[in-house]
Amino acid sequence: MNPRQFYFDFTLMAKTTAPATFFERGVPLEDFWNNEYISKQMLQAHLDPNTDAASRKPETIRRSVDWIIDQAKLRPEHNLLDLGCGPGLYCTEFARRGYKRITGIDFSRRSIEYAREQAANNNLPIEYIHQNYLDMEYDNQFDVAMMIYCDFGVFSDVERDKVLKKVHRALKPGGLFIFDVCTQHNAEFVREFKDWTIYPERGFFSAGPHMELQNNVHYPEHNLVLDQYVILDQYGNTTIYNLWERYYSVKGLVDLLRPYGFQGVKLAGDLTGKEYTETSPFIAAIVKTLK
Repeated sequence: MNPRQFYFDFTLMAKTTAPATFFERGVPLEDFWNNEYISKQMLQAHLDPNTDAASRKPETIRRSVDWIIDQAKLRPEHNLLDLGCGPGLYCTEFARRGYKRITGIDFSRRSIEYAREQAANNNLPIEYIHQNYLDMEYDNQFDVAMMIYCDFGVFSDVERDKVLKKVHRALKPGGLFIFDVCTQHNAEFVREFKDWTIYPERGFFSAGPHMELQNNVHYPEHNLVLDQYVILDQYGNTTIYNLWERYYSVKGLVDLLRPYGFQGVKLAGDLTGKEYTETSPFIAAIVKTLK
């Protein structure tokens, strides 16, 4: 078979690009984050200083750490937790500022291995854990827990309930939960479109020739966006990646967090401390734990 010749079932293609059930994953998360090829592509995206595709640019990370230190009144002895730490870019920046009790958790084995290597090479006091942070078990251990790059928006209702309980349990009384989310005013994020691309050699999701169908669906009545990728290889195999993201309003966040024992929401337009307005594309929030 000619490796550049594609064979498709177009009936199947039509079905796979239909809107999925809310938070239906397609490929399981573990298979996505720890796929040998995709995880390598993801790490490269994290480490690319010229794009915000997977992590913020280095200058934005430095400004975010400045703002978090100032707003949380952090001291070197404080115990910090970075949920979804990726290759440790924020943990590394905190460690370079003199913070000595830092834990990072991420589902990507490749990212954690890279982060551990960097910490060892630079003698940085960071503990990295390869784990789904929905499974973490901490009690009254951390002064600050962070969830950066809008990770808070990816959860189903059941997962969100679980993570808020886990974060509350992990924080000391009066500890702070710092995170960011998208809003409905993030125009690129809520834009609906369909697109397709043929990769004659390789792309982000596949190391071989394939077609990528992208389907961005907005569910405004649920404050929800699906970014769906359907990958069809040259042999007709189909793989579906459903990337869900929920967006929030200020009132929605306040009402959501209160029953879980969080109060005193402090807001900004992003994690660098930009002023929040009613049309901000992001909300950065700092909430205090009540126990």
